Amino acid sequence: MIDQVQGTRDKYVPAANQAGTPMGVFGTSAHHTHRRRRAALSPLFSKACAANAEGLVYDKFDLLVKRLDAQIARDGCSDVRAAFICYTTDVVSEYCLGQSFGLLQDETKGKEWHDSLRALAKTIPYTRQFNWIIPLSQKIPLSFMRTVSPDMARVAGMHHDMEAQASQAVREHEQEEKSNSELPYHRNPREKFAVFRALLQNDGLPPHEKLFNRISHEAVTLMAAGGETTASTLMMAVYFILADKENILPRLREEVESVMSTGVSRPSVAELESLPWLTAVIKETLRISTLTARLTRVAPDEALVYKDWVLPAGTAVSMTIREISFDPEIFPSPMEFRPERWLPGNPNLERCNRHLMAFGRGSRMCLGINLAHAELYIALAFLFRNREFELHDTVRDRDVDFTRDFFVGETSASGKGVRVKYAKLSV
Repeated sequence: MIDQVQGTRDKYVPAANQAGTPMGVFGTSAHHTHRRRRAALSPLFSKACAANAEGLVYDKFDLLVKRLDAQIARDGCSDVRAAFICYTTDVVSEYCLGQSFGLLQDETKGKEWHDSLRALAKTIPYTRQFNWIIPLSQKIPLSFMRTVSPDMARVAGMHHDMEAQASQAVREHEQEEKSNSELPYHRNPREKFAVFRALLQNDGLPPHEKLFNRISHEAVTLMAAGGETTASTLMMAVYFILADKENILPRLREEVESVMSTGVSRPSVAELESLPWLTAVIKETLRISTLTARLTRVAPDEALVYKDWVLPAGTAVSMTIREISFDPEIFPSPMEFRPERWLPGNPNLERCNRHLMAFGRGSRMCLGINLAHAELYIALAFLFRNREFELHDTVRDRDVDFTRDFFVGETSASGKGVRVKYAKLSV
């Protein structure tokens, strides 16, 4: 461990720019600029705001189950990662923009969005080295881009869509200001353009930080990251639950039924978080599904001391969260799925909790942690309650384990995805 209390920490510029959103919180390099931009967004993602959106999450979960049912009835199986991306993206789009993308109700749109996220992920190894790729693609006509690079055209299309919505939000905000409308400072999620309005009404941001092309970067980040990471975690959870369903599922169902016995059809996330086995399953999945990217930082004003080495100010330093999550000294047999690590009574529980860093730590930890928790707890509490799923032609080393780094982990290029079907019940 580096022997200093953390001071100013910038993000390494090439790492910050890899997603093509240098004006959003994820792509902001400078420490103080990041703090200002994040502070403007944080109220929208507070625990209280996420709790107020639990009804939204439940509504989208109901649509998710219908989607899975329809696909299995038609095709015999369903690719859960693709379905989960639709679920998480519909949640975050309605939460942030006031209108769902409607991916769960339109398979064509869902596939196009899934392809767009896959395209964005595939660009990461290149944009890390050549930060100019995504900005350049946005300046080229989409019709031409679709011909020469369909993947980059999808990425550019995401940026254009968010710029259009941000521009409309700016116009509406200016009209409201001219009419002297009394507007609340803290916007509720699910309002139209909630994320843009939160930024436009924030007194801590200077005018140049409220331009449509700047705030659109926040939306691109939220739509992409808010859907992909949680969907990937849910995919892994489904695999590990069904791969050991005899040991995991009965206990999971028993806990959920204990909450449902009160007569509440939609228990709060706080109630679900009190269930130790469900929480253990989620934490173990988060441990295994952590990001593969290096989170590179720079101390611009001070030298860092590590044992006998002195790293000069301005030196880029990084590691991956996976190095912690798969450290056998912290998590024995790290490749094994062991929810019992996280149960009360484990003498190493405090150490495990201290080293669970799936959402990061410090001033740059995941902004959407509370919303992600709501999606994870609700989906995994109720997905298996009334349905008997089983895995369909799913192999762990091909379809589950990460073998490639696209910032988020990616499975083998030959992978077929985690697919499920209805279990054949014995009579």
